[in-house]
Amino acid sequence: MQPDSAIGVGIIGLGVRGLDSIARNMATLYPETKLKITALCDRNPERIDEAQDYLQARYAHHGTEIKPTLYINGRDLIDDAAVELIIITSITDTHREFAVPALRSGKKVYCDKPLAHNAEDAIAIVEAETATKNELIMGFTRRYESTWVKAYQLLQDGVIGDL
Repeated sequence: MQPDSAIGVGIIGLGVRGLDSIARNMATLYPETKLKITALCDRNPERIDEAQDYLQARYAHHGTEIKPTLYINGRDLIDDAAVELIIITSITDTHREFAVPALRSGKKVYCDKPLAHNAEDAIAIVEAETATKNELIMGFTRRYESTWVKAYQLLQDGVIGDL
């Protein structure tokens, strides 16, 4: 665990979901959640540098300094002792590659939707979850986004007709 009682977070995949949604919100909500990004991973080194600069500025806004360890290889991030929560937002066909060893690590694991690229990979992830008794959290945040909530409400109110 982090010395300041923060929870160390490693993010594999720094695209729109990993950086622009999850990491940005994590940095913004740090004073409440104590989720501190300690490791970043992406196969694009330029994206890692951009993410690091952006997140350091976001955390600094709250008076918190972060110095995440930077990785090109997700398995190295999984092995990082400072990481307690692994967030997988890489491209879908890599989810199995990272989720299975992440579950085996005993650390908490969040995997963005969809779980896998194909049924075989999904089954392997579920089998790893079952074997390790380490419950994977899967993200499906669209149902909470304001545009989807509004569409649902319009449907419920009969404004846009029957489904």
